[in-house]
Amino acid sequence: ESKGQLLSINGKTEDDILQSLERALTIMKTALERKDLAFVLDGWALEIILKRSLESFTKLAMMSRTAICCRMTPLQKAQLVGILKSSGSLTLAIGDGGNDVRMIQEANVGVGISGREGLQAARAADYSIG
Repeated sequence: ESKGQLLSINGKTEDDILQSLERALTIMKTALERKDLAFVLDGWALEIILKRSLESFTKLAMMSRTAICCRMTPLQKAQLVGILKSSGSLTLAIGDGGNDVRMIQEANVGVGISGREGLQAARAADYSIG
């Protein structure tokens, strides 16, 4: 079984981030097995991309089977779901705390996990699990 490849979208400057986005998009477009590719980005990179290169990011997100998004604000989580939803995808968001409520409500189907973080996510969701 082949090992997947993680495409990292990052950089020290805004231009570095945009270049790494374009590089990831090129790799994704030319890949024979897209299912083995995933991309990763953080909240700062997403902030830059949403301002300056939304179209390229949306293309990458729609081609990708897996995205790893870390250090996102509650608004950014909801924006990501909104981008996918506006592109025609059905979306499912799963969250466990108050910071996930916007994301859960933005999705077509929201699942809240009740537990350590309290009940805010579970109350805001279409479905709740323990």
